[in-house]
Amino acid sequence: MSTSVAAKNAAVDAVTGLITHLDLLDDSDTSVASARVAVEWDAAASRIGDNTNAEDITVTAGGTVFWVAGYTALSGGTQHSKTPAGSTFKRPALVENTGDLITLPAHGLSDNDRVIVEEHNGEGLPTGLAAETFYYVVSATTDTFQVSLTEGGAAVTISADGVVYVQDAIPNPFPSGGTYQIAAGALDFLAA
Repeated sequence: MSTSVAAKNAAVDAVTGLITHLDLLDDSDTSVASARVAVEWDAAASRIGDNTNAEDITVTAGGTVFWVAGYTALSGGTQHSKTPAGSTFKRPALVENTGDLITLPAHGLSDNDRVIVEEHNGEGLPTGLAAETFYYVVSATTDTFQVSLTEGGAAVTISADGVVYVQDAIPNPFPSGGTYQIAAGALDFLAA
């Protein structure tokens, strides 16, 4: 039984309705923003909800933005979302334990680019891969690549086949501080 688009839109609106503020986190989930900023969301359409306004968030000197996180309050509160900074795509990919390969046709990634992997439709991650881990791309070809925990390092051993979502990630260093900008419509919530 499939869920209607209207029901999926309502689910997206329920989640975005909880998220009132955005924060910026480093790779250890510590805030690097001088303060959270308020965020507003449009009504979901076609299973997608977006932030309605551009947001400028001040980053503390020496901070590196790895994650944009959504919270229920200006301080404290509950975290309801976390997406990699600078992400431009999130696509399903095949994972093979033979050769530790991830197949993603025409992925456009190069060695040393950063990615994260996420569960695909509740299937769990293949053994060897972990959620909320920034990996470096290694041995990239047009349609395949491997991932490593270190830049130019050995490929992670993947001991099971499967399907994952791959999302690019572009950590943003701010050695002297500055402003991290999020365009209107850049944050998408999608109901599968």
